[in-house]
Amino acid sequence: MSTFADLTDQQLRMLAGTLQVQFAGLARDVVMQNLTNAHAAINDNAVIATVLNAAQTQNFAQALGLSHAGSRAQMVARIIADAINPDDQAVLQPRDLSFMTLDTLFDRVKFDDWWADIRTKMGTRGCWTNMLESQINGVVINPTPYQQQQLLLAFAGVKNSLSDCIRKQMNGENPANAAQIMLWVRRKVTQEMADVLENKALAKLGSLNWRDSGGELASWVAVLKSVAAQCGDDLPVGRPRDKRIRDLIIKNVKETDPECMQIVREYKRHAVVAQGFGVDDLVRDLTAVMIASETDGEKQCQVFAAEIMTESEMKDEINALIAEKSRVESAKSKAENAAKKALQEKNAAESAKKSVEQAFFTAKGVGKGPGNPKHAHGNGEQKSKTGKFCHICAKWFESKGLKDKKDSVIRNHNTAECKFNTKKQHAPNKTVRKTDAKAKGKGKFGSAR
Repeated sequence: MSTFADLTDQQLRMLAGTLQVQFAGLARDVVMQNLTNAHAAINDNAVIATVLNAAQTQNFAQALGLSHAGSRAQMVARIIADAINPDDQAVLQPRDLSFMTLDTLFDRVKFDDWWADIRTKMGTRGCWTNMLESQINGVVINPTPYQQQQLLLAFAGVKNSLSDCIRKQMNGENPANAAQIMLWVRRKVTQEMADVLENKALAKLGSLNWRDSGGELASWVAVLKSVAAQCGDDLPVGRPRDKRIRDLIIKNVKETDPECMQIVREYKRHAVVAQGFGVDDLVRDLTAVMIASETDGEKQCQVFAAEIMTESEMKDEINALIAEKSRVESAKSKAENAAKKALQEKNAAESAKKSVEQAFFTAKGVGKGPGNPKHAHGNGEQKSKTGKFCHICAKWFESKGLKDKKDSVIRNHNTAECKFNTKKQHAPNKTVRKTDAKAKGKGKFGSAR
């Protein structure tokens, strides 16, 4: 029966890797002790097929690049046969190596996970320490046929783990092994991350303002220098970097203090590399003026720091002003429309009122001219407002549905004057004729005299 003592040092390390036990760089006896500590049943004299379950045996065989078909006993037999191979020959029909996919060069976490996956899987096959790791570090190695086989499998696996986009970027590189691919990827990730950090630093530098810091000028300028140092080649050391920092200082000082403005104007007249007109010189001269007024750094910031608006804040303020202007114009337009509508309604009401009054008070034939002789006054002008009303005519025309149309007729005489007034026709005639005037008071047969 095959025991753990029959395994080679390399196989024992692979077993430790599959069981997640520390083995890297350790001697055989230390690796065995670690296995025993993690799994009490494992020791040099323990039977492999008895201690390892089916899943553990399959993982062990796969790590060795062997077939995991059949029973535990059959897999252990293949493992031991591989262990007694004196020349450490390549395995027939080895299992391919596959690693997690790396789809971006801008994510350091994904890169670290990808690198760790390669290290772990190559370690389980005994081809990381003193093999692939050594190649990455530029050490010349002399692999056995089995190790050479695993390195070739790693070459294909690492290449296939890269996304199409990353592989296209590698055109013309022509890497010869997995180590060269991994080195190229690490270099690109470092470079891309450096570019990202530099861009972030540039953006941050532009957004820093003294007023937000709440402290003295010298402390804020120290922050400016620190951030500017992270900008890399986009803001080189020397004149470009110093000029950028000096411009930011000038921009952040209020223009209300005459002494500070005198200093600023003098510095603008000289280059930043001119003797006595550098960044530190400007900070010293401005601070001297500020201390004379305010000794406390926070107070200096409150008194001398300008209100700086970022681009986004400026856009927000402009948009707010545009919105306010639009709101005012809209309200003004609505008010004007409402006033116009009210005026139109008022005019319409007055016009309707005049029409009713005219229809109510104006008699037929209104205006200058002969008119009706019966209703004529003076030179032929008729009264527009007669104040008369005939109930007889009103009742008659109302029965015919003509009351509104004949309103002028109804109002040109009173009821007592209406020719259709029957009471008027039957009333006794009280008119005294002129011929009867002399007979008045003489009785039936005249005067007694």
